[in-house]
Amino acid sequence: MAESADVPCHPHQQVILPDLAAGCSMSDMADPDQLATTWEELEQMGITGIVPVTYINSAASIKAFIGERGGTVCTSGNAEATLRWAFARGEKILFLPDQFLGAHVERQTGRKMHIWMGECHVHAGIQPGDLKAKLAAEPDAELLVHPECGCTTNVMWLLGEGELPADRTKVLSTGGMVSEAEASPHRRFLVATETGILHQLRRARPDKEFVPIDAKAECKYMKMITPENLLTSLRDGVFEIDVPPDIAVRARAAVERMIAIGPTAGRTVPAGPVFSE
Repeated sequence: MAESADVPCHPHQQVILPDLAAGCSMSDMADPDQLATTWEELEQMGITGIVPVTYINSAASIKAFIGERGGTVCTSGNAEATLRWAFARGEKILFLPDQFLGAHVERQTGRKMHIWMGECHVHAGIQPGDLKAKLAAEPDAELLVHPECGCTTNVMWLLGEGELPADRTKVLSTGGMVSEAEASPHRRFLVATETGILHQLRRARPDKEFVPIDAKAECKYMKMITPENLLTSLRDGVFEIDVPPDIAVRARAAVERMIAIGPTAGRTVPAGPVFSE
């Protein structure tokens, strides 16, 4: 994410990261060499005209590959709109690196994609298990599920079968969860995502109760950012993230497309490279 911040800022603003080891397990599941090989294999199979889309939790080098091939970036909040834009441009989509978000968008759009088998280790660890029983035991609670969670597929299937109450089960992005918590008449929520969001939810609505489905669902990389190393980084200007200019300019093309698409897929967006120095 620090690289994602540096791409549009490069080279005019400094981006610093309090701990260089604070990476992302999802991002680590896709590298540019793997992506290049996969792209070549698809072309050798006669699958051409592919529109590539990457979740924002990916390396700048991945975004660069995507950008120079006319693709774009998405977040969990705008994934559906972004993919609808991509489907309007091509029959075939390569989506990476998150298989759960990809499967969720397939269900939303009714369109199949070539989905990368990547995942967030925290979200993948949230299993469906007794999800149905927990919600049934709390008839006054609402269930909030992040589309990256390993339990999302089961949640959507259970919803389709009528095994979960549709009015109390919501698959939402991080921002969507906060909005839902603020607007919902429910006072108690069961939350299936990384536990860090609980602070944000409780701050937004201190009068409501938010309970994690899995209290151990913590990202060790996020927790590497502490007040102490944040102070050091701000005071001493360490550690600076500096994406190489040739990668930054190509990655920026993918990010700019996402911004141009916006929350809906109805805008006219440059289809080819939009590189600028």
